[in-house]
Formats: sequence, C-alpha cells, structure tokens
Amino acid sequence: MGCNNYKELTEAEKKSIIEEVTTVFEEGINAAVKHDADAMMQVHWNSQDYMASIDGILIKGWEPVFNMVSSVHSNPRYQSFTVDYDELIIKVISKDAALITSTGNILNVPSSEGLKSTKYVATMLMEKKDGNWVKTNVHESTQEDVFK
Repeated sequence: MGCNNYKELTEAEKKSIIEEVTTVFEEGINAAVKHDADAMMQVHWNSQDYMASIDGILIKGWEPVFNMVSSVHSNPRYQSFTVDYDELIIKVISKDAALITSTGNILNVPSSEGLKSTKYVATMLMEKKDGNWVKTNVHESTQEDVFK
C-alpha cells in the first residue's frame, strides 16, 4: 500500500526544512533559558490534540501543557536553572513533517542538596500547521527528576 501523491524531496528541500525546524527548536530552547513560558509554548501546536509525555506522565492538550510549563518557569525557586542541547538529529519525513531527537542538559536546579543537573533526551514530531512549524507531539525523559 503506498501513497499516490508522494513526491521525493530534493536535498535542497530537505536542507531548507532542517534549517526551518532547527530555528523553531532553538526558539523554544532560548525561551526556556529565559523562563518565558509564553514564548516556549508558541512553538507548540495550540490544539486539544497536542500531546506531551514528560518523565512518564502523558499530558493531553496544549492548555494543560502550558499550565505545567508556566508553573515551573514562573516559580522563583527555579529561576536559576538553564537548558542547553548537545545534539540535534532531524529526520525529514515529508514537506510538512519532521522527527527531531535532541539530547542536552538541565542545569543548576535548586534542591535541598544544592544545585542539581541532569541529562535529557527528547523526541518531537514537528509539523507545518497554517504555514508554521510547531511541535505536535513531544516525549521528554530525564535521568533524574530534578523538579521534585
């Protein structure tokens, strides 16, 4: 069974998509570093169908994810933490979809034992919706839950 309308993308098209998706991904990382939940969530699909799985918890819908992100990033206790990424792997699926895998670090999270850091791995489906690349499904896991 195949898709009758499938057209193989050229290398130039794939490169352009990778550049666009990388820009959107980095906008999200930069917003996280600034603890700007509004800007972070602008790169996520504002839909009831949006899903995020974070450290074993499935959250359905943009608004519940926004509320969770806002509660962490607006909490004065967590204003010292920052996020970076080590690796970004982008697999172009089509002209409107890409799969992203990222590894990185969540650094300087306050805890009763002092500042803690942990590594994360994230996989995201990004799709072009209304002309914009947005994260439509996110899975993020950390080595240690530093936000307890």
